[in-house]
Amino acid sequence: MRAPPDVIGPYVDRILGQLALILMNPNVPQSLNENAAIALGRLGVSCHQQLAPHLSSFAAPFLSIMRNVPWTDEKGHAYKGFVTVVLENPQALEKCLLDFFMEMANAPGIVLTGMQSDSPLQGFEQALAVYKTMIGDGFDAFLHNMPPPQEQALRQLYKF
Repeated sequence: MRAPPDVIGPYVDRILGQLALILMNPNVPQSLNENAAIALGRLGVSCHQQLAPHLSSFAAPFLSIMRNVPWTDEKGHAYKGFVTVVLENPQALEKCLLDFFMEMANAPGIVLTGMQSDSPLQGFEQALAVYKTMIGDGFDAFLHNMPPPQEQALRQLYKF
């Protein structure tokens, strides 16, 4: 997570390939899937530009696995990296954007604010602004696809 891009960059494609094998294998124990997803998210902190072209291939399994991980600083760090990747390639979430919004809505505010500079909060806010611009007038209608409690939580947490 803290490795400079020039140090870890040459290995990103191999790391991504191995993490993807774990994420997409239904026979892998849940705890290993969770560790792989967290590692992949954290890799996005420093190597987001290299991961962005591949986002559409790993976003759905990443979000599905992360949904079951309790909100802790570790999950927050993974989402900080993931959202940085998303901001590099927002179109890649077309098929799982609602799942991403649900994860943002389910993030406890206390975790987001308690993590300070390591929090994904600012990235989540930026992503919402990007998608609001991309979707335009249909943004509110899109949010209505979420269950009302999550839509309300999303609006309250990110003040829009």
